[in-house]
Amino acid sequence: MKKEIKIALAQLSSSDDIEANFQQIYKLVSEINEPIDWAMFPENALYMKIDADCPGVSFDLSEDYFKKLQELCKEKQFPIVLGSVPVKKSGKVFNSTVVVNAVNSAAVYDKIHLFDVDVSGEKSLRESDQYSHGKETIVISRDGWRMGLSICYDLRFAELYSQYVKDQVDVLLVPAAFLKTTGKAHWHVLLRARAIENQCYVVAPAQVGPNKGKSGNVRETFGHSLVVDPWGDVICDMLESPPGIEIVTLSKDKIDEVRKQIPMINHRKIQPEKSHD
Repeated sequence: MKKEIKIALAQLSSSDDIEANFQQIYKLVSEINEPIDWAMFPENALYMKIDADCPGVSFDLSEDYFKKLQELCKEKQFPIVLGSVPVKKSGKVFNSTVVVNAVNSAAVYDKIHLFDVDVSGEKSLRESDQYSHGKETIVISRDGWRMGLSICYDLRFAELYSQYVKDQVDVLLVPAAFLKTTGKAHWHVLLRARAIENQCYVVAPAQVGPNKGKSGNVRETFGHSLVVDPWGDVICDMLESPPGIEIVTLSKDKIDEVRKQIPMINHRKIQPEKSHD
């Protein structure tokens, strides 16, 4: 078990140009020249739908994009987490976190809470028109570190992360493509709250606007890829910087220190079960 791990936190400006998105990801990973344990990318890493009337896209994980990333993982000796990719499975399309390593690519987590909203000042969004709901929480692990997976809008549902605490995770992963409107109001406070109430690291790679479509239309995403420590301190904020990478160190000692000072896991009385009428 490692006492510390290093992650490469990525900020992207993805669009509906799949090849350009792939080249952006490949270039950023290729430029990492120090030992790390994970490279973490945001939601919509390979494809971001810019125009509502465009047909949906889905990927097969046997495509060359993933094979090339597998070869890069073999060269670099660390796995890549694509925060979300549209993946077709059993006749349905899911917004899925894909983990790529030297051996294979796997859609390991399907987004549970889909973004169907009418935010003032923004176009109506109906993620469920394109995707099916996921149903399962998923934990991945490496070198003694356990990571609970989620995607973007999942962040607003605290009970999901309570389940991950039961599963003894060290890190909560929240790849996202927050709107500027909701990002300014809620992004930092929600991520810090999840870190504090669950006494885990929160790692949140994000999309940053403008995200320019082939049609010339633009989506504005918030940026501010973050890492929050178990005390709730923001230890990395990429602000609205252009696509890039920040290397961040996570420490088991910090998790242990916070949980020893305030042993919430021993004090928790209310479990996420149905209330009595």
